[in-house]
Amino acid sequence: MKTKKMITTMALTTAVTLGSLAPIHVLNVQAAASFTDVSASAPYQMALEALEKSQVVQGYGQHDFRPSQAITRAELATMAVKAFQLQAAGQVAAWSDVKASDWFYEYVNAVVGQGAMAGENGSFLSRTILYRRIN
Repeated sequence: MKTKKMITTMALTTAVTLGSLAPIHVLNVQAAASFTDVSASAPYQMALEALEKSQVVQGYGQHDFRPSQAITRAELATMAVKAFQLQAAGQVAAWSDVKASDWFYEYVNAVVGQGAMAGENGSFLSRTILYRRIN
């Protein structure tokens, strides 16, 4: 089960990154703000700019991306929904760790409804940290 979760997480992360290379049509896209903590020579800089322009990622505050900070499953769910324009499908699941008032509630229901992510034992594990490796 752990291997399946890791593969799913890696696949979604890769898909979000590669999805930035495909045309994503978003109305009223503004120019990407320059993240002060991302070097112009960073290998992921162009992909990050595309993801920001298509509003898949937004960073923290006005100019921070925090590239070394790990993300949560809730944040990954949000990026996947925005990148692939997923909609909730089927019945909304009741999660012990996801409340209707949480900012990620709709995103979690969309990725689970589409079968892209799953929970475990009644929990989506929304605050579980996913680590990304940046060389």
